[in-house]
Amino acid sequence: MLAGSTLARPSLPGLEVAANNLVVPLCAGALAWRARATLWEVLARHRLLLAATLALYLWVWISALLGEAPSLSMRLSAKYGAYAFVFVCLLLALHRPPRARRALRAVHAALVVLAMLAVLEVFAPRPFEQVRGPLLVPTRVASLLVWPNQLGVLSAVALALGAAAWRARWLAPWWFATSLPILLAASALSGSRNGWFVLGAALVLLVWMRVLRPLQSAAIGVLFLLALVTFPISTAQLGLRDVRYLPLSRAIAAPPALDGTTTPVETMIPRLALWKAAVREIRQHPLSGIGLEVFANSRGPAITGQHWINTHNLALNVAVELGLVGLALCAAWLVALYRSGDPSDATTALPLLALGLGQLFDCFIYDYTFMTCAALFAACYASRLGAAD
Repeated sequence: MLAGSTLARPSLPGLEVAANNLVVPLCAGALAWRARATLWEVLARHRLLLAATLALYLWVWISALLGEAPSLSMRLSAKYGAYAFVFVCLLLALHRPPRARRALRAVHAALVVLAMLAVLEVFAPRPFEQVRGPLLVPTRVASLLVWPNQLGVLSAVALALGAAAWRARWLAPWWFATSLPILLAASALSGSRNGWFVLGAALVLLVWMRVLRPLQSAAIGVLFLLALVTFPISTAQLGLRDVRYLPLSRAIAAPPALDGTTTPVETMIPRLALWKAAVREIRQHPLSGIGLEVFANSRGPAITGQHWINTHNLALNVAVELGLVGLALCAAWLVALYRSGDPSDATTALPLLALGLGQLFDCFIYDYTFMTCAALFAACYASRLGAAD
């Protein structure tokens, strides 16, 4: 299912949707069918969460009808409505803790494989461009994902998941130790400052939840900082391109041309403009919003000049597209999810926290791989792994 979620480029014949729009729901449906014996148990246990999911999805359709571009928003409501279907299927398929534990191991392994491919992309970018298409910033890497920022955030999520699973003793120590430098290298090479922020926050949360000792977390942080000042792309993204002796890799080879990189200040200017425009739209359309992707297709490009760009903040994006009613329904869904699981279980709570932190300065709700991972983590959280142990 995760492999199918990366099929963003091949389109289905005669349809305006990518292959992943069909592959992921089919895989989730097959998993749910195998676990159909637990259907009534799941309905009884998660009736509040399922009701919140249904209410939110219905409001997406209502908002689309009331929005500025009903035909566009309704088509996207049908297309991305698969998220709700996938989540409900996974809630059924992963209801038993042993299944959820196996799923988390598989997700961690898949994210490590994506990170390994990202490292290989540095040396052989052409095959990746043929699979997913070229990047706007060719000096960064994205593995099989459509954009480097998703890779950076998911690498940080995988690190947090791996550490928590290792501490819970259902992930082999050698696998966690092997995956750690791979994930750190992929995060650095992605050039995603958002991903670096999530990784730093995850290291703090790992200490706070007593998964890692402070010295262990600090050692990983130092190793990551070393990676950031070693690779040319991460050094440029930090705004240290003109600092003498950096990147450290210049001792081995001259740094390549880094077209398209920006400093932290340069990237915050358009973000602030997008946030201001989002607040203005919310004031003008407070209840039902302007509809799915209307901002990304019209307001965002007018500000940045890019073809498609959203608000770069999940809460603002929801409020712009679905209005304050939609934002309230999202909050209700989050409360229902929180109550369905065990927030003290780091193996399921930490990945969700890391995903949420990654949406403070970006918004990946239209990325199928990211949302598939989010649905998996949410379903595993609801399975109450910690209570089972």
